[in-house]
Amino acid sequence: SPIFINAEDITIECVMCTVDLPGTHFSFGPHARGIKIKGFTFKGATTSSLTFHHHGADVHLEDCYWLYNSGGVVSNNRQPHANVNGADGMMSPPPGSSTTAGAVADLNSTSTVAFYRC
Repeated sequence: SPIFINAEDITIECVMCTVDLPGTHFSFGPHARGIKIKGFTFKGATTSSLTFHHHGADVHLEDCYWLYNSGGVVSNNRQPHANVNGADGMMSPPPGSSTTAGAVADLNSTSTVAFYRC
């Protein structure tokens, strides 16, 4: 299950740390204000990596990366193609094919999320 944050003024900072787990990595409640998450690589989410299902969260992410999430199938009908799940993580299969790609954030609320250098 994800780490659930529902408090104010929390900083989670790491240098070159990786969260490599299925499901969701972090979930935020209505009191999650002034949250800063910095320096993480998130891998392997089988749903959305971050979920905001409660109104009012205010979260800032800095220097974070998302790799190899597999939350759904994305059709590659236009150039350029990005395949976050490919062996090299760079380019996707030819046009007309599909690949799996998990959402970075599911904002099913009136929360605020900011991404810096991500």
